[in-house]
Amino acid sequence: MRKRQGPKRLLAALLVPSLLLGSIPPSAAAEGTLPAFPGAEGGGMYTTGGRGGAVYEVTNLNDSGPGSLRDAVSQGNRTIVFRVSGNINLKSKLIIRSSNLTFAGQTAPGDGISINHYPVIVDADNIIFRYLRFRPGDVVLAEEDAMSIRKHANIIIDHCSFTWAIDEVLSPYENRNVTVQWSIAGEALHMSRHQKGRHGFGGLWGAGNSTYHHNLLIHNASRNARYKGTLTESKTLDFRNNVIYNWNYQTSYGGDHADVNMINNYYKYGPDTNISERTNLYELTGANGKVYVDGNYVDSFPDVTADNWLGVDLDAGKERVTEPIPAYPVTTHSAEEAYRLVLEQAGAVLPKRDSVDARLTADVRDRTGRQINSQAEVGGWPELKSAPAPADTDHDGMPDAWETAEGLNPADAADRNGTQTPGGYTHLERYLNSIVWKGDRSPVVRLTSPEINRLADAGGSMTLKADAVDPDGTVAKVQFYANDVLLGEDTYAPYSFEWKNLKDGSYFLRAKAVDRKGYATDSSTVPVHVNTRGSIYPWISKDIGEPGIRGHVSVSGDSITVKGAGNWRENDSFHTAYRKLRGSGEIVARIDTLTNTTPHNRAGVIIRESLEPLAREAMMALSVRGEAYVGVFYHRGEAGQPLAETPPIVALRTPYYVKLAKTGDTVEGYISQNGTDWRLVSTASFPGMNEVYIGLAAEAAEENNLIDNYNASVFRQVGLLGLPEIRPDQQSGTVAASVYGSGTVTSAVYRLSGSVSEPASVSVNGRAAKVDASLRFTADVTLYPGPNRFTLRAVDTDGNPAEPKVLILTWDPRTASVRVEEGTVDAAAGTEASGAASDGGVAEDS
Repeated sequence: MRKRQGPKRLLAALLVPSLLLGSIPPSAAAEGTLPAFPGAEGGGMYTTGGRGGAVYEVTNLNDSGPGSLRDAVSQGNRTIVFRVSGNINLKSKLIIRSSNLTFAGQTAPGDGISINHYPVIVDADNIIFRYLRFRPGDVVLAEEDAMSIRKHANIIIDHCSFTWAIDEVLSPYENRNVTVQWSIAGEALHMSRHQKGRHGFGGLWGAGNSTYHHNLLIHNASRNARYKGTLTESKTLDFRNNVIYNWNYQTSYGGDHADVNMINNYYKYGPDTNISERTNLYELTGANGKVYVDGNYVDSFPDVTADNWLGVDLDAGKERVTEPIPAYPVTTHSAEEAYRLVLEQAGAVLPKRDSVDARLTADVRDRTGRQINSQAEVGGWPELKSAPAPADTDHDGMPDAWETAEGLNPADAADRNGTQTPGGYTHLERYLNSIVWKGDRSPVVRLTSPEINRLADAGGSMTLKADAVDPDGTVAKVQFYANDVLLGEDTYAPYSFEWKNLKDGSYFLRAKAVDRKGYATDSSTVPVHVNTRGSIYPWISKDIGEPGIRGHVSVSGDSITVKGAGNWRENDSFHTAYRKLRGSGEIVARIDTLTNTTPHNRAGVIIRESLEPLAREAMMALSVRGEAYVGVFYHRGEAGQPLAETPPIVALRTPYYVKLAKTGDTVEGYISQNGTDWRLVSTASFPGMNEVYIGLAAEAAEENNLIDNYNASVFRQVGLLGLPEIRPDQQSGTVAASVYGSGTVTSAVYRLSGSVSEPASVSVNGRAAKVDASLRFTADVTLYPGPNRFTLRAVDTDGNPAEPKVLILTWDPRTASVRVEEGTVDAAAGTEASGAASDGGVAEDS
């Protein structure tokens, strides 16, 4: 609950654009009186862009060269039209240094334009952006925004889509006369490649006669938006009729040196929203300015809807005002009507809303979706198909057919800059403004099976099912994907696909519905997890507490993978592979990888008194912190009490070693880069804790929201001291046959030998072997022709069992040769695995 500021009446739901230009501070007024285009509103509404200038045709998707977008921005005073659709995959930052440009993305023939892989940086004035997509993704190691604009003037962004940035998605600040309208800024990459770790943020949105209206901010952890003030005369930041969905821990904050309006916005929590932050509207407001908050709708919280100040934490020095701060006019709707209109029309709906934006808007309607760490989780960049561009003989940006219909000359490029009336739009602008959204609808699709966080076995199969309808047409097909890999498709309802031969790993499944007009929608993703079954003996796999996803352990060679959900630090829920230990001992492991799920998720080695939650315990772990890891020693000295932890040891990178050593009642935690030079991190005392559980652990730092993650951590070079170890020294050799009176070879006697690491009793196939003072053991066994299997076991004086060893001795009496191989142990019963070998017998001592 926010700090209560006192009762306040709710203003009328619909605010008409009655704020006259005369009420705007003089320094904020733009020069012109003709809007950039019909529907341009707010601080940047009088931006002129490339009006009256040249036309540049983008004719290819190349990074550079003639006809490329990079070449188009190399000079100013241009209107940039597109004769091609598709993905422009940049090879370096696109820095726009030329002023007076209009980007007319609505002219692209086909599915439209997406600018990918690198950021777009605006270092110019007087720019109009319309109907474009900006999606850098994580292909390049760059902590950049999808678009940033700083210290410039007269900018309007209309119907654009900004997603998949490692830093903020869209950041225009320290500017003058700016509008961002009818756009999408969302799905920032959550735990990606930012040095600070989680940085899936919406943007830095600045004051200075700036307006942000009818936008969708979606799937961003915070900065939805972060308001940035200015020291210029006009400090106005007008934030109205926006839809904010599925933040994590913050919606809007900041605003020092800004006069902020927050009017008729719609807030809807999502699966990632921390439960305690569902009513969060605005906090950390800063000082040196004013704030007006009213008419905002907080989904599911009528009390905060009725009194918005219940959702605001107002800093000292920030003046709360009772009347809207004067701003340039915006056609203002009720929050509920804005919600409908934004989901219907925001983003690059021309020339065609693509499957990504269709998915995002559906997520809001259905309260689905989740914050992502990589664009691959939601399929990556969709194919944007091109189509033939309309004939334009004079290359003036206006198709011949349109010019003819308007009484212009298709062979005269100069007529583009003429006007119908003095001071009106140019003919080129009239053509661009004539390209309007006609209400086309995207298909509606939902993946109905499997369920979220379904577990499956490697090698098995899984059935994917989807429902799909098209509101204004017919569904042509439904495609099924795992991450960005197409699995298959179905062209008839009910739509399904059988995914066979599953491979170990976590996957994000989705369905894509495509209608007969080429419109497509991706479903919200469904995470599933495929685990490898097999023997993990002598380890035992168990969930501690109640993690949201059942954990799993698999063993391959010297690699042990522990998969776990939960939050070990907050509620002692995680997954462990453990063994019992009596007395003193230690465990060492090299952590090769762990899944970066959320800030501070962990993997490490543990010693605990019981398998019940909140038991006394110690853990030496690597924790996700920024782009690297930190080493932390945790311990709970009394059952049921909170954990204590050491200050983090920073900038560790995997592979990295961790160790816990128990001597009597004391447990010490160590870390090492090489497994040889150990650094003591801390110690803890556990009086009377003699019998313990020792092992490996992984968790996902589950947050107080509706999302469960799965951390797959890989450990290698795992060593346990304090538990006996059997070391057979048998090698292949020869043994003579025992021949009886009939002359038939029946058996041979063979001596098994080896050592144990500490005083222990040893048995072979259940019969005792001889162990001498030097810890050497011997046992005479009987061999029969062919393979013979022997299981060697040991138990030390504290009752700790060794990991059994299985030897397969294959005897050929014709050559008297014995071939010795290691076998495997059954996970459940601790007995040797089934196979062709027969059990040999232990010879009677003579």
